Amino acid sequence: MTALLMKKTLITAKNETTYGSAVVPTVSSNALLCLETPDIVPVGEFLERKTCRSTLSPQVPVIGAKHYTFSIETEWKGGGSCNVGSGVQTYPEIHPFLQAAGMEVSATAQSSGGSLDGNVAYKPVSTGFESCTIYFYFDGQFHKTKGARNSIEFAVTAGDYGKITVDGMGLYEGASSVTFPSSPTFDGISPPIGQAASFAFGSLTCASIVLTDFSFKIENALDPAKGLCASEGVSEISLTGRNVTGKLTFETIVEGTENTLDDWENQTTHKMYFTNTVDASAGQKCLIEAPAVTITKPTYADNNGRRMWEAELQFNSTSAAGDDEITITYS
Repeated sequence: MTALLMKKTLITAKNETTYGSAVVPTVSSNALLCLETPDIVPVGEFLERKTCRSTLSPQVPVIGAKHYTFSIETEWKGGGSCNVGSGVQTYPEIHPFLQAAGMEVSATAQSSGGSLDGNVAYKPVSTGFESCTIYFYFDGQFHKTKGARNSIEFAVTAGDYGKITVDGMGLYEGASSVTFPSSPTFDGISPPIGQAASFAFGSLTCASIVLTDFSFKIENALDPAKGLCASEGVSEISLTGRNVTGKLTFETIVEGTENTLDDWENQTTHKMYFTNTVDASAGQKCLIEAPAVTITKPTYADNNGRRMWEAELQFNSTSAAGDDEITITYS
């Protein structure tokens, strides 16, 4: 018997045209370069059979409605632009999971050939949610889930490359054996290091504080909605709510010079922007913009003897129409 190796793992993912109608994410066009080992877990309702018999011994239970949960980690890098040919857009590898997180994408073409000023931008929506089909290749073991939706988190620490974590749910199908793909095609882009960043949050900027960590999460409420006509008892992974949060970690500056506690007490909103690196080449930049961010929980932390603020954040909408609390732009 040959052991299945953890390192021999591959993920491919592609957005669906119709919810739950499987598409084929290919190793040549839809591969995602993963960190560590992705996880996919079958989840089923354990149904105890409460029968009345002459014995107190239990009967064999049954498994009810089933779905998958999954977790995937990858590098925070670029690969998205609108600079090819006549403004043809290219997307980052994480694109299917951004859309499956309730984000819509728009492309802005470069202003002229070779100007390299085009971009692709992702913003939240509250209707018409995308989904994706995901293939998990675990050496010779194969899992497929369709109708998948997810939450997504971006995080970077100074001196390290950023990471993206995807946590979601998908419709259940059993496993099978396949030959591990021999030549997947990745985008070939190395992740930028957390350095030379551009940042502003109210009066806090890279010139006024020492920022060591930045993260944000689009956390979606996901529900495996049951259906009698569904093959495994779950008709859809429903996206029923959204909360965008984040965290800043920076060296503490005395109150009055910066007003972290005042901002928390008064729930003062500030515009925020963050760019992973200001010197990234075209297609590698990733800009985070938010119009109304508040501090929800300031706590002290220790970083090798230096007192730090860890400020948990809430990203808020500023319009009656909503869906404007965050924009992620690759350029």
